[in-house]
Amino acid sequence: MTIFGLNLWLVLLSTALYFGLGALWYSPILFAKPWMALNNFTEDDLEDKPLTYIITGINIFISVVIFGWLMNITGRTDVPTAIGLAALVWIGVRGTTSLTNYLFEDKPVQLWLINGAYHLVGLLITAVLFGLFG
Repeated sequence: MTIFGLNLWLVLLSTALYFGLGALWYSPILFAKPWMALNNFTEDDLEDKPLTYIITGINIFISVVIFGWLMNITGRTDVPTAIGLAALVWIGVRGTTSLTNYLFEDKPVQLWLINGAYHLVGLLITAVLFGLFG
C-alpha cells in the first residue's frame, strides 16, 4: 500500500515515532521545565488540547510525506543520503525560518534550540527509517 509513491506503513511508523518523540521531548524527563519557563507557562496553561495534538499529528504526517517524496527525487535511499537530506531540509527550511521568527518575536534563542532540535531529531529519525526501508 502506498501514498504518493511511498510505503504507507513506513510513513505511518515515521509519523508515530516523530510524534512520540515530542511526547518524550516535552516531558519532565527532557525539556518540559526549561520549555515551560522560557514560554512563561504554568502547569495550568498546559491543559489537554486535543485539536492541537491532532493538527500536530497531521503536520508531522505532511512533513514525513514531503521528506519521503524528496528522498524519491534524489533516486537514492541509503542512510547517509537520507541523513544529509534531513539536515539540509532542517537547516534550509525549518531552522532558518523559525529562528527568524523567534528573533523578531523577541523569544529566547534557548527556546528556539529546544523546539528546533526536536524537529531536527524527528527528521533524522525519519531519515534513518527511509534510508533503511524506503
